[in-house]
Amino acid sequence: MSTGFVVWESEAGTKFCSLGALRGVTDEYEITRGVSRANGFPSDASFQMNKRFPKQVALADSAHNRARMVVVSEPLKELIEGRSPPSVELLPVRIINHKGRDAGKPYWVVNPLAIVDCIDQTASRIEWNPIDPTMISCCNELVLDEAKIPPELVLFRPKYLETIVLVRQDLADAIEEGDFTGLSFTAIDEYVE
Repeated sequence: MSTGFVVWESEAGTKFCSLGALRGVTDEYEITRGVSRANGFPSDASFQMNKRFPKQVALADSAHNRARMVVVSEPLKELIEGRSPPSVELLPVRIINHKGRDAGKPYWVVNPLAIVDCIDQTASRIEWNPIDPTMISCCNELVLDEAKIPPELVLFRPKYLETIVLVRQDLADAIEEGDFTGLSFTAIDEYVE
């Protein structure tokens, strides 16, 4: 059983806005795969608040979005930066409100670049993607081999399931103690994809 890491999840709710797709960035899917995008990242990169939910306008510290990117407020970014995480990019983005205007607060996409081959494939209950056999398409039980995770990593992506971000428990605890909004951490043994 894995206990030293959790999965970062942004919460969609009735109060906080949900974001659409990342705009102004070509090949934005690369960010959910741990590909470096800092070099030449566009200054006009933005997320539009999801028009399907026009009454949801409040900004959370971790903004829910369609692509499941980790999008964080300035205070949450500063907490993460304070841990000096290796192999993590912080990419600046704007949030555009329902009226087409900048929501007025800086946000950042947290892009962990470290991809670690740490999933215990024997103990986990996983199904491989039939189109891309290098990706897991379904995970009913996730088990990590924590001995394969470098101790300096506080944020990273597991190989074969790069669309999720794993967080070391001590960083997750610090975030929770900071009363940041819009996020939750799922225990590895409770995670289902």
